Amino acid sequence: MWYLFAFLACLNIVRANAQCTCPRKAMDVSLVEFVVVVKVTNEEEAEDGLRAYDVTDLEIFKPENHANFGSKVYTNVKGELFTTTLITGRRYILKGVFDNDGNKPFVTSCELLAECN
Repeated sequence: MWYLFAFLACLNIVRANAQCTCPRKAMDVSLVEFVVVVKVTNEEEAEDGLRAYDVTDLEIFKPENHANFGSKVYTNVKGELFTTTLITGRRYILKGVFDNDGNKPFVTSCELLAECN
């Protein structure tokens, strides 16, 4: 009987590790201004209900002219728009748009990348 409990406990742990913090939304890539793969290295509160993240290991797929893509991305903390919390130390595929000035990249969709063992 205790084998059954051990099995169920292990199954729950495996399922918990596979969960993602990003809501899964189908998004037309033509509607986004950037698509990047990043590793989140730091999280900080920013102004106007936004959370700022420092990112490294940038692999930029869009835009093609990515010379000015910085080392920060922003997510909504509250509101009706896309809200999420990225986890420091994890790698993500991020999609989004830039602010009106073209300086701040706002995340509108993300996927947690699986870690290879």
